[in-house]
Amino acid sequence: KTSETVAAPVESFPSSGELWVELLHSGGAAPISRGDEVELHYACLLARSACCMDSSRSKPCSRREPMRVEVGSGRVVEGMDRGLCQLGLGDLARIHVPARLGYGDELAG
Repeated sequence: KTSETVAAPVESFPSSGELWVELLHSGGAAPISRGDEVELHYACLLARSACCMDSSRSKPCSRREPMRVEVGSGRVVEGMDRGLCQLGLGDLARIHVPARLGYGDELAG
């Protein structure tokens, strides 16, 4: 299974510290499950500053192609794995990941 799921810049973030998924467009396809291989573009932004720490589209050494990942394999932060499991193939979404499910409180912004 493949999907292109994009996390785009946002103007506001949840204050609850909980993971949440904002569906921007439904692809109308099968749900994503642990073990599925998906392709996705992403942008990792710090909550307080909206500063982009990482992006699949802007890495200097990247071919700017989607990242391919097996969901649940630990190749992405835990919050991304959990968020992907709330989406379907072809969905376009923003996954808001709290620091504790991302890179930790020291990078919370």
